[in-house]
Amino acid sequence: MSKAYTELLAQVRTGELALPSPPTAYVEISQILNRTDFSTSEVAESISKNPALTATILQMANSPALRIGASITSISGAIAVVGTLMIKNIVLSLTVKGKFKSKNFELNVLLHENWKHSVEASVRMSILAPKFNLRPEAALVIGILHDISILPIIAYYELKKIDCPVEEELLELLDSDLSADILVMWGLDLVVVDSVRHRDYTQEELAISKLNKLTYSKLLFLVHLSIEDLDLFAEVVKSIGKTDKEVESILDLLQNEEYFNLYNTLK
Repeated sequence: MSKAYTELLAQVRTGELALPSPPTAYVEISQILNRTDFSTSEVAESISKNPALTATILQMANSPALRIGASITSISGAIAVVGTLMIKNIVLSLTVKGKFKSKNFELNVLLHENWKHSVEASVRMSILAPKFNLRPEAALVIGILHDISILPIIAYYELKKIDCPVEEELLELLDSDLSADILVMWGLDLVVVDSVRHRDYTQEELAISKLNKLTYSKLLFLVHLSIEDLDLFAEVVKSIGKTDKEVESILDLLQNEEYFNLYNTLK
């Protein structure tokens, strides 16, 4: 554990460095859902007050990666398909981008690069999820939020007014437990929190997994592997039980137009 990370955690515990607050649109929807007498129409109305957010949710809901059945033309329709909890999580995924900003140019560049990485991981997870019997909308949320610990790390560098870390140093500071703690504070459900907290696997650990037990956190590991080394990714997917034909189908998905469309929508 580096000196910078140890000091960062100490400042979080003492309150000197506050953890980031969730986006306003997400807070509003959470407040509605926390009531016992809420209705889906209230949730839809709250989202619909933000035309840009509404348009993006509908665009995502109708993407081949996420759509289930007929075309979705309203927020109420999207809620009916994926449920209020997942809609809340999707709203968070779409609005959290506004948190990835810094007044410091170099830190802002790091945040922007990390956001693009999170979007790429998110899109790959959502497209691949059905191949492993996992829900694409849950995978999308986990991919977007898995590195959310970058926000207090960047805030630490801003507070200390010290030199911007190089990318390799920043990657070492990213912490799955801190990311999960932020998501607990934001009220994310247990599946998302646990998937982010337990995201670190070795290739050997994944190889002994059974396909019907492949979790979102293991899928996240696979997706990172696909970003870093596609050939190795294909080998590992084959080692956990997929046939050559299934592996070829999975690789084709990552080159499909729907992947690039969803990526461009989110980034």
